[in-house]
Amino acid sequence: MSDESSSQLRDLMVRYQGGDTRAFRELYGALVPAMRGYLISLVGSQLVDDVLQEAFIRVHRVRHTYRDDAPVKPWIYAIARYTAIDRIRKQQRVRREIGDAELERFGEVERDPTTAIAIRQMWQLIDRLPESQREVLVLQRLGDLSIKEIADTLQTTEGAVKQKLHRAYNSLKSWLGVP
Repeated sequence: MSDESSSQLRDLMVRYQGGDTRAFRELYGALVPAMRGYLISLVGSQLVDDVLQEAFIRVHRVRHTYRDDAPVKPWIYAIARYTAIDRIRKQQRVRREIGDAELERFGEVERDPTTAIAIRQMWQLIDRLPESQREVLVLQRLGDLSIKEIADTLQTTEGAVKQKLHRAYNSLKSWLGVP
């Protein structure tokens, strides 16, 4: 994420803290598309809307704790992550069903059945990754988070994130037979 867009998100969050509901709508609109893909990877497409709603209710409840010197995206993603984890603990994980929203997120416009099959197969491989590797991969690719933002979200180091990404990509390459 660019410094400019990070700054814009920070400004929106500060305005929202001050009671500006329009700023909340803009913040929500800016974050939800990528966040949806990340949450689908955690809870599946059937639960994603509920988890998104719960996450933003939590954001609303704790908005006063946001520090304006911190980046917004990792702060909100961490809240969404913990919301998803809470939901997973409450009920059995629902298998992800690749639907139109995921296809759009991958840039598929023609709805070519071959592409849809390839995406499903890729998700099956991604599901084979250890949870920690899968999570950083999804945060980077679907969540559109930088290495630093992923580290902040997961409360770990940038080096640990890079290592997990490297291992995830190597596993995927190996399974796909790519040298």
